[in-house]
Amino acid sequence: MRIHHIPGYIQTIYLVEYNHGLILLDGSCRCDVNLVVDYIELNLKRPLKDLKLVISTHAHPDHAGGLSAFKKLGIRIAGPVGLNDWYRGVSGFATYWVDILLTYLVAVNKKKPLKNIIFPRKTKLDLIFREGDTLDEFTDWKVLECPGHTLSDITLYNQEQSLAYVADNFVGNNKRVFRPYPIIAPEKYRKSLSRYIELGIERFLLAHHGEVQISKERILELINSTPETSRRHMNTLPAIFTKLIRAFIRKKKKN
Repeated sequence: MRIHHIPGYIQTIYLVEYNHGLILLDGSCRCDVNLVVDYIELNLKRPLKDLKLVISTHAHPDHAGGLSAFKKLGIRIAGPVGLNDWYRGVSGFATYWVDILLTYLVAVNKKKPLKNIIFPRKTKLDLIFREGDTLDEFTDWKVLECPGHTLSDITLYNQEQSLAYVADNFVGNNKRVFRPYPIIAPEKYRKSLSRYIELGIERFLLAHHGEVQISKERILELINSTPETSRRHMNTLPAIFTKLIRAFIRKKKKN
């Protein structure tokens, strides 16, 4: 097994390579699909049909945005139970556009050009993964239901390697690892982090940073400091946008 780290639009894309095929550990942004295809065909010198499965760990634009495009290419797509519920209904429609906006804000912060990341709010999955499932023919990978960031997050766990792709359950920078935004269900999030300690996972693949080792002590700090109140768009975004506007004004004044 070899894991390729591909710099995506706003996140790291993890492509797992075996002799018998490839799996993509998350659905990426819509604009990342051609990047993945080119990487497989040009860098790995393998046909696209070797990509056997694309998994979405949760419904955000940088994790599920490419699913429908991969499906059109004839590649099977998979995700957790409830993946299509995230953007359902009137509130889901509003959440969808806020998530698109937040993705663009991250892109601007990373000095990336604006690209088309619009994707269907609902996509018919070929496989629905539940707790304890294995990734089809890639049986060394196991599905863990680890919600909290959203209500249907999954972690992809390779026990043989003591390795887990945790998507956004941790995010990081060069200095530290911290909690994501949003955290919809704080109690579920704390339980999800506790599972990582119980399993003794040594290596973590983060969508927003790369591969890291996270100590038990740091995970416990994050568990114990997670607020009781959820951090969701309704009660958090006004403060975030106010902070962004103030930072923009300060920058303009300096210039």
